[in-house]
Amino acid sequence: MEGLLVVLGATGTQGGSVIDHVLQQSPKAQIRGVTRNTSSTTSLALRERGIEMVQADMEDCASLTMALKVSPSVSRHDVLQVAEHITQGASFIFAATDYWEPFINYLQSGRSDKWQQAEADEVRCGKNIVDAACQTLDTLEHFVFSSLPSPDAISNHTFSNLYHFEGKVKIVRYIGEKGLQCPTGKRVCDNDFGEEFAESKQLRDVTTVLWCGCYMENFQRWDLNSYLVPKDNGEGKFVMSTRAHPSTPMEFLACGKDVGLFVTAVLQRQPQGVDGTPVIASPASMTLEDACAALGQLTGRNILYQQSAVEEMAKGSPIGAVFERMYEFYNTYGWSGGVKAVGREDIGLSGKTSTFESFVGEHNWDGFFVKTDD
Repeated sequence: MEGLLVVLGATGTQGGSVIDHVLQQSPKAQIRGVTRNTSSTTSLALRERGIEMVQADMEDCASLTMALKVSPSVSRHDVLQVAEHITQGASFIFAATDYWEPFINYLQSGRSDKWQQAEADEVRCGKNIVDAACQTLDTLEHFVFSSLPSPDAISNHTFSNLYHFEGKVKIVRYIGEKGLQCPTGKRVCDNDFGEEFAESKQLRDVTTVLWCGCYMENFQRWDLNSYLVPKDNGEGKFVMSTRAHPSTPMEFLACGKDVGLFVTAVLQRQPQGVDGTPVIASPASMTLEDACAALGQLTGRNILYQQSAVEEMAKGSPIGAVFERMYEFYNTYGWSGGVKAVGREDIGLSGKTSTFESFVGEHNWDGFFVKTDD
């Protein structure tokens, strides 16, 4: 992979995994990490590994544009005044947006419209990323955006208002709608830096959409995902209960370890195009009944799975009611809704991915089980 890779959200779970795997395959790869806080422990550790760390805020399109095109040693004033100060812009961009950080903030503040507000925040930041990426079309070869299927579109609006899905979907639609429109009849277009590029090149053409499976790490987020915690039934068994049917398969991914493995494989291929086939980042599908069996075998506990009653999930978790609808969508349409997608074999993924069994074996589960007297 020749050229500069810019990773937006470099200190996050997905971005960090992308950097890890790119460096494993190409130790001398040119990588620029973008983060809000270049002084954080994670950011400083990446700098020690040779990553060029740049500060930018996804709420600020101008700072994102600078991060995608300009070395951190060059001031914005210099760039706008002296074109030769511009260093190599991004050849490759990986971007993921965050729904859950704003959601948790709104949840803790007691907002009743927390789901809608978190989606609005995510979409706004995503559009800023897209607008900034459009300024790099003179150098950009591949834009990989982490998204999800659309339950609303797949179900013909039966499963609408799954905001943690649909915000990402709206950003993908914006990529398709945006491009970089040039005046009719002109052969070339100028971006904000005075550079010219062919009129026909649009961001939608160099985009690949990545659908990341459900994070295996969710089983370790006992605060937010309390509905996944098995409860002691008083008979020597622990029971996990959601609205997912025991036979409903879902895509799972050890995101921190493996999303970068999929992204590096994608970056070695031609872009799918925003209207092309999405890539599913998941080594294999699994039911929650399968997950309970693996957890039980590896932790030495008797764990059963059962489907919860309607509206039962809403009683024990702040996200229970919405996630109940999410599982009902999976039950009805499947994780990807029957949409044609590309898997690991199709992209020629090399390298060993995590199984759920290996994930369980790498983590401590002492606090995972709730006894009747807890």
